[in-house]
Amino acid sequence: MNTDTMLNGTDTYRRIIEQLPYLVSVHGKEGLFEYISPAYNALLGHAADHLRNTSFYDYVHPADTERVRGAFKQVVLRGGTQNVQCRLRTHDQHYVWMNMAFAPGPDDSHILVYGRDASEVKYLEDALRILARGSDTLHGIEYFRVLVSQVAAALRVPFAFITEHYADKTRVRMLAFWKGDTFGNPFEYDLPGTPCDDVINKGKFCHFPRGVQAMFPQDRDLVALAAQGYIGVPLYDSKEQVIGHLALLDSKPLVVGDREVSILRIFAGRAGQELERWQAQANSEGKPATMS
Repeated sequence: MNTDTMLNGTDTYRRIIEQLPYLVSVHGKEGLFEYISPAYNALLGHAADHLRNTSFYDYVHPADTERVRGAFKQVVLRGGTQNVQCRLRTHDQHYVWMNMAFAPGPDDSHILVYGRDASEVKYLEDALRILARGSDTLHGIEYFRVLVSQVAAALRVPFAFITEHYADKTRVRMLAFWKGDTFGNPFEYDLPGTPCDDVINKGKFCHFPRGVQAMFPQDRDLVALAAQGYIGVPLYDSKEQVIGHLALLDSKPLVVGDREVSILRIFAGRAGQELERWQAQANSEGKPATMS
């Protein structure tokens, strides 16, 4: 029985499968692709004709292959469903984390594979992990640099930075700046006319999902970064005083949900603790970290 016959059942069943935003494929017991849903192209960039008669294992990250083979073998030998989180290679030679499920196929000679994007969860796990690491192994500027890179990855935005402010709250300087795929050179800037002004001076969580350049036409840095979306979160010390902020920028609309906002507030809370500690240590050594 070929896979077209197996999956046809009804035209409605096939249409449902082909509209799902998840990977769905059918494989022989050796792992060769026989049926490939359109999501393989949408999520990984692989055309069905490219995958057909190649092995699923060819697209698994080498570090994950043994676990995937083990799960696949369990289904072949014992039936049931096996769940594995692994990295799959995209058409442009990158890897993305996927939650995969392997189950017996429509007949005894085939295996059904189902997968959904797990990269967001992985990025959030990696990002949250540094909260625990910070107090033990990372401090000061090193901590801030790791934090901005992980926050950017977790929220999938190109730009993230942490600042501290001058005493009169008219100007801030960056302590760490993540710029796309590397660290940028931190710089100072004046607050008036920027979306950061209310974050620092009013302690507001500011979110402009789109059109931030039009709202703040005097902010040349927004133009330089081609920013469309903005989020700014105040950093507080133990006396509930604003001492800096965490900001994210995106070159496309920046829409976030409650979970992402909660993650940002957690990071901002931890960053505020580290900034206060770092400033206190610098002051005790006669090297003021806070600007006057």
